[in-house]
Amino acid sequence: MVEIEINGESVVLPGPVQKIVEINELVVVLFRPPPGEISERNIRAYDRSGTKQWSIEPATMPTGESYRYTGLRIEDGELWAYNWKGGDYRIDPFTGEIEDSELAK
Repeated sequence: MVEIEINGESVVLPGPVQKIVEINELVVVLFRPPPGEISERNIRAYDRSGTKQWSIEPATMPTGESYRYTGLRIEDGELWAYNWKGGDYRIDPFTGEIEDSELAK
């Protein structure tokens, strides 16, 4: 477990933080799942009081498999996440749902 602070409020995550971005008054956190745990929902959004708003929707590849997210970015005002298999996903910052996807590899 890893603890971070959002505006003075303590938030506990199941693994180490890889990246934090801010969008639409939300703090979006990409974290590495703990050893031995496979999680495709390793991005969470919190409001400014540290209350969890959502966990990201798992991304399913064309093969039907899903993988944990390995990156997070803001591009042209939009929230994007990607995985090590080349999946790039535009995420709705209000719900954590995938709005669009591209295969980068």
